Amino acid sequence: MREESRATIPLILASRISQEVNECFESGAIWDSVSPVTSRLLHFWFDEEYREQRECNFHKGQEQAIKNMIYLYEVARVESVAQMYERFYPEAMGEILNELAESSFVKFCMKMATGTGKTWVMNALVLWQYLNAVYAKEYKGIQYFSNFVLLAPGLIVYERLLDSYQGRVGENGSRDVFSSDIMQNASLFVPEMWREKIVEFLSGSVFDKESKKLESRDNGFLLLSNWHFLDEREERVDESLQTMYPLENVASIVQGILPLYPSTINDLEKLDRAVKAGEEREYLSKLTNLCIINDEAHHIYDDDKDLKWEGIIKYIAQAIVKNGGRFMQCDFSATPYIAKTSKKQTSKTHFLHIIVDFDLKTAIHSALVKNISLSKRNFFSSIESLDFRALRDSDGKILGLSQGQEVMIDAGLRQLELLEREFIKLDSSKYPKMLIVCEQQEVVEFVERYLETRGLGGESVLSIHSGKKNEIGTQEYLRIKSRLFAMDKHKEPRVVISVLMLKEGFDVSNICVIVPLRASESAKLIEQTIGRGLRLMWRDNAGAQMRQENLKALQNGQKPKSYIDHLFIVEHPSFQRFYDEMIKNHLVFVDTDEQGGGSVTGDMLYVGLKPDYEAYDMAWHRVVGSHTESRLNERLETLLQKPLPHFDAFSLDTLKQIAGTKEKFVLENLTTQTQFGGFEVSAELFNAGAYSEFLRVLCESIAGKLERSGGNVSGGKGLSVRLQGVEYLLLRRIDRYIRYELFQQGFDPLDSSWRVLCLKDVGEHIIKVFLELLQELESRQESLEVTLESRYFSEAKGFRHREQFCLDGIKSIYTHTPFPSNKGGLERTFIEWIQKQGDIVRFVKILESTHSFAYIPYIRADGVLGRYFVDFMVESEREVYIIETKSQKDLRAEDVVRKKRAAISYVEQVNAALAAKGQKLWRYVLVGENSLHSIIARGGGLSELVSLCGGGVA
Repeated sequence: MREESRATIPLILASRISQEVNECFESGAIWDSVSPVTSRLLHFWFDEEYREQRECNFHKGQEQAIKNMIYLYEVARVESVAQMYERFYPEAMGEILNELAESSFVKFCMKMATGTGKTWVMNALVLWQYLNAVYAKEYKGIQYFSNFVLLAPGLIVYERLLDSYQGRVGENGSRDVFSSDIMQNASLFVPEMWREKIVEFLSGSVFDKESKKLESRDNGFLLLSNWHFLDEREERVDESLQTMYPLENVASIVQGILPLYPSTINDLEKLDRAVKAGEEREYLSKLTNLCIINDEAHHIYDDDKDLKWEGIIKYIAQAIVKNGGRFMQCDFSATPYIAKTSKKQTSKTHFLHIIVDFDLKTAIHSALVKNISLSKRNFFSSIESLDFRALRDSDGKILGLSQGQEVMIDAGLRQLELLEREFIKLDSSKYPKMLIVCEQQEVVEFVERYLETRGLGGESVLSIHSGKKNEIGTQEYLRIKSRLFAMDKHKEPRVVISVLMLKEGFDVSNICVIVPLRASESAKLIEQTIGRGLRLMWRDNAGAQMRQENLKALQNGQKPKSYIDHLFIVEHPSFQRFYDEMIKNHLVFVDTDEQGGGSVTGDMLYVGLKPDYEAYDMAWHRVVGSHTESRLNERLETLLQKPLPHFDAFSLDTLKQIAGTKEKFVLENLTTQTQFGGFEVSAELFNAGAYSEFLRVLCESIAGKLERSGGNVSGGKGLSVRLQGVEYLLLRRIDRYIRYELFQQGFDPLDSSWRVLCLKDVGEHIIKVFLELLQELESRQESLEVTLESRYFSEAKGFRHREQFCLDGIKSIYTHTPFPSNKGGLERTFIEWIQKQGDIVRFVKILESTHSFAYIPYIRADGVLGRYFVDFMVESEREVYIIETKSQKDLRAEDVVRKKRAAISYVEQVNAALAAKGQKLWRYVLVGENSLHSIIARGGGLSELVSLCGGGVA
């Protein structure tokens, strides 16, 4: 077989899997195959309804990895690597038969570029399997995992995993589970109904290699460790590894961490004896289910260290499978291949079990990581003939840095100083850093000395390597580590020197310049070099726009317009060939002095508060009125008497044909917009009790949607609390609606027709009808006591925006007033016009990402509750205007009409409180493009514009 053919086979497999998975999701066929728990998680993670309510979401690469795992396990139900190829790429099997025979269990590999969030995909994997193991049990014969081992190759990756699952170390030296990645981002990872269960699991069933407490765990466990503890030989860890990964005696570690012996009644004394005898692998091999997750899994096949990682996993897997148990291995790596380097080229043999390929090219072109520049400025030609190695005597002892290395360090420092000088003008909290990567520990001392001659010493330089702890002691080493991982937030250190220790898990964002000081002509250092600096430094929308523009410029052979989120590599000319493929694919830009255009920060602008901002500040009011329970009861009961719209998309007879006679329905599948969880019904079980549960879950779903949207039926409390005492009214009304109004005829939900209630369109219609009813209740508060919670726009001290999309901040709290970069012409025209109006006292452009509190709840046309951010708030001498600008063609769009209706209702409520205080009233105005241009053409003012547009309530 040709080597290049073998290299591409796993990547083709991953592509085919992704294609079939995406087709399955697009067709909706996925929902018939996955468990109710999985369905709930998929909706929660990826549906637009939930995504728009969160600041943080999975990106497309993470989403693809998660979906591929779920599809292969629950839909395709592959049980080995060979089965994957048999289904998705059978024509390749003849070339890889011997390799396929080596794996007889479920084995997935996620190939994801450095900096694209592999850990979050691991989190999703654990949550998906664990929640199904607890709640879905064996759904349709699918068995799930409740026992997990997460293995890391080294200390830094291991500690990152501790942060993710156990939480950060607090001032008292202990970890707080609520500071873990999962709980800090609970709104992304875990639906609210299961959060308590996950807190319980993370608090009591997650163990690390330092754990001392032995406890039985009937609901599974999660063990975090380095791979070394699984090697049963006492002498297995040599001194260099022991220094880099400081472990205690392995037997004593495992004695402290193993949470559970796999039997109904856990005999801890037996477990203790087993552990003391060094049988830690035997413990794991006797479990009935185990999922091993390998972070930075390319180290499994690390030929340089003669590691036994792969062999240990195979031993455990074979033992579990032989005893009738279930085993799954999930590998994560940016570089899941074995590389062989010659002077001419580097060949890569990829792992066969790759199921998703989110490579560096895709990550860069998706603006998820920094752009990369290979620095080839004026120093480049001058060192081409100079040695890239350190100076040595005849015995090979290092005497100092070579002239070539010194020139490279100088070039890196010049680049760093340029970035520092310009970044501070844009954002004083951004501190670019330079990383010097050495291949030998002995070189560090000479690098430190040379930096001192350049005025850098003390706190400005931080060195970290495997021998550092022995040199300076544990306490000082821990202080250095703390500085290292917190350096994004501090001006110093400016330069970090590492000896191949900062490989993976070094998750800082501010490394912008890297200087690799090589000891050999190996391509291996490229992975270490690029990966350490890829994480984004500027994560806002303006930064993303700048990265996209830079990519476009690079693809056109032009210089980037800025160095925002740019990684500069100062490499010796002898090694440019290692980057040739990346340069060809527009992944790396060759930076020279000869190209014109561009600047360090491009036209990125920091927009801050003006010195006299208080004169232009305004407040957004949120209604937090108070109802008594009896008043709410009375208003709701009255409102529930009104007729409600029928479902008329299909007749009831047609719906019965569509529903058919399926024996099982999962309520989650009703609609992607509900919170139904795992409510499942079957023909023999849909009785009065099941129907009551159906109504309850339906009611909870409606309440949850209103809550997430910021809906405000009666004040600031959660809706589930506010409707207590009157929920029975809502339940009773939904029941009456289903029986007598939904289908314009009588309907018995307890006969065989019940299946139509589980059809997607019917479920969406019921939810939409009652959401609108509750919002009408909210809008009828004029006769009730209303109070306001006010937040000033100056709370947002500033933001970044593109200068070409900004105007001077006249009559505004900010130095500049932004407008959208995409189709923002109408808003620009409005800003230029409003600034000239003499009767305008102040105004502000409302930005969703900056002024997240300034919204109006409304129900979208699809029945989902959303948040409406108007374009402007404008104050005249007499009134305050809430203004939305729209193109002529969009004025009658259903969503626009709905927003207008919600805004007028909201303004009525605000004005009820403002009038009582004698303050200026609000008025909502929807400004069409033609109306604005007409007023401008004839020299009219704001009052004329309001009249022409038919301004709302005042």
